[in-house]
Amino acid sequence: MGKFNLRKGRPRKDGKVNVMFSGHVGGHRVFAGTGLSVKPADWDEDRQQVRRSDPNYAHINAKLSELLARFDREVLTIKTVDLPSIERLRRSFSRKGSIEATIPAPDEITFWSGYDAFLKAKAIDRGERTIAKYKTLKKILRQFEGGFGKLSFAVLTHEFYDAFKKFLIKKRNLTNNTIGKYMSTLKTYLSWAEDRGATIPKDYRKFKVDEEDVEVVALTWDEVKLLEDIDLSQNPRLDRVRDLFLFECYTGARFGDIQKLHFDDIRGSEWYLRMGKTKSEIRIHLVPQAVVILDKYRRDGGMPKISSQRMNDYIKELGKLAEIVEPVRQVSYQGAKRIEERGPKWQYLSSHVGRSTFVTISLERGMRPEVLMSITGHRNFKTMKRYIALTEQARSEAMVGVWTKKEDDE
Repeated sequence: MGKFNLRKGRPRKDGKVNVMFSGHVGGHRVFAGTGLSVKPADWDEDRQQVRRSDPNYAHINAKLSELLARFDREVLTIKTVDLPSIERLRRSFSRKGSIEATIPAPDEITFWSGYDAFLKAKAIDRGERTIAKYKTLKKILRQFEGGFGKLSFAVLTHEFYDAFKKFLIKKRNLTNNTIGKYMSTLKTYLSWAEDRGATIPKDYRKFKVDEEDVEVVALTWDEVKLLEDIDLSQNPRLDRVRDLFLFECYTGARFGDIQKLHFDDIRGSEWYLRMGKTKSEIRIHLVPQAVVILDKYRRDGGMPKISSQRMNDYIKELGKLAEIVEPVRQVSYQGAKRIEERGPKWQYLSSHVGRSTFVTISLERGMRPEVLMSITGHRNFKTMKRYIALTEQARSEAMVGVWTKKEDDE
């Protein structure tokens, strides 16, 4: 068992005193400094931790918990309680008088060594975009560590969650939905590490993954026709972008899958697509409009190649040229702060809008959800529903259809 005490004597100029550690094994005492200091008024002797009045309470308490856990682990490795083994334990916990100086077991997984191993393991069976997301989270956690303190599994408590979420809102200006995605990724890593022997506070399992409804942007049938009819004979760059975007609208395929399209996977009027994101195979029936685009690029061996960033930039340029100007309102939240943006629809176009356009128009025109899911590869309706952006015209027609039919029946 171990215990913490404040070092006796006068406080330093900053009003703080050192936190000391003492443990007992078989009648022998192990005494060490922790490298941590607090103001006496902020120390809770009964609870053996720092009160919330200290701005660094979460970090300090996590360090104290880490020391206790490490002491217990090392005590368990002592087979015979004798003076040599107790002396080795003393040296381990007294070296330079701090927690950071204790020597971990050679095979002990740490937060950062574990994250590097996690990236290597996931690179085997995850796509480039997923690995990029994992790497982005690592970079953000490194930035957060600079203000919070050294990250370890022991500090991953509810206090860590509150501090990290505040950092993402105040310092990174992220919305709740984006924060939720990062929290989900973090939990994926922690679950992976826990399965491999890391000792992690159970708090992380309750880290909230926010998922707020966001208005989906999709083109109407008339807006798709606007894109089809615009003359781009003098602008081959936007002509290629239009072909890629419309092919998304006609097939519901993801932009990344279209970029990897191989003509060997086209059999008759069917595209046998092995999706990059889910690894599952689906068959997409190619409508005449999609076949025309494929035939245009067949001699080149594949669809035009372009980065997703340039694609998104050029689609906005294309939408503006086609005068897709229906007003769009986008509402998001940063914590409790409501953020509202408004503008013409072309400003909100991206490659992803092609997929949501396919889903929305297909449902509006009567395609059964289960058939649609077999085409898009969605495994449940809840997931697919996020892509649906019913137009006001569709809402009006549905209302008139329902209530007019009711009056006729009566």
